[in-house]
Amino acid sequence: MLNEMKNLAQPQKILLMKFIKNSNKDGICKYSGDLFDIRNLIKLGLVIPNRMNQGTFFVLPNKPYLFKTLKNWR
Repeated sequence: MLNEMKNLAQPQKILLMKFIKNSNKDGICKYSGDLFDIRNLIKLGLVIPNRMNQGTFFVLPNKPYLFKTLKNWR
């Protein structure tokens, strides 16, 4: 997962970090932008749409420790 994150294009990395920083402690973040911008993040499993609440996403759902580390970073 970390290698996939390192291989992302710079705009994708910035967007993923915005998802992480703007999410709550459970890893849920609202996003109102274009889904075209995050399709690569969804394809890699870094961000997963929340089917219960439209417009929200689970951020790094399979890596809670990595999520917590990145959320508290900087």
